[in-house]
Amino acid sequence: MKNFKVNWESGMKRLITWLLIVCLSPFLAGCESFRDNTFTGQVWDDLNHYGPAAEAKVKLFEPADHTDVLVQYDEEREKNGVIKRRAYFLRANERRVAALKKPHFVKLSAAAGLEPVPWTTAATNRELPSLVWAKLTEDGHGFVLFREGTDEGPYHLPAYVDQQSEVKRLLLAPAAAVVDVTVVAAILGAVAAYAYAHDQSGR
Repeated sequence: MKNFKVNWESGMKRLITWLLIVCLSPFLAGCESFRDNTFTGQVWDDLNHYGPAAEAKVKLFEPADHTDVLVQYDEEREKNGVIKRRAYFLRANERRVAALKKPHFVKLSAAAGLEPVPWTTAATNRELPSLVWAKLTEDGHGFVLFREGTDEGPYHLPAYVDQQSEVKRLLLAPAAAVVDVTVVAAILGAVAAYAYAHDQSGR
């Protein structure tokens, strides 16, 4: 009977130790692993992030009345690297872009009949102060406008999370948190069971 008790306790300790290793491994492997191995982390990570492509190929156009500037650029979906050509009006979307919201995109054909804004340096701009010129920022993801001797900007290209992803996150985050809390409770239960088995083996 004594040998049976010893074997049972030894088996339980090995089982609980194995459970602890399995349950705690996501929490001990760093932030990236924690995010990938928890429901809450996956919900937050499963968002459609959009931003300018590495080579954004920015083009600017301006109507004759100079009321706005049409911006064309290559957008990349972070999740799968898909590139899509985009166009939006700078002035009309300035606040949305600054707030990291999706701008109101228009068709690429909106550039028809508009005057292209040339790219140049600030030095060249000062030689021709009556014209409108533009200069890319160092990372190529923004630009500065030079108009009549003064500079405007810098203006950054849109970077945002789409609305469907935001809604999905709001709906699923509470349920995911409940599941993660349940997992943590199970881990704590395993720790308590391990402590109990260790205490019993010492008697």
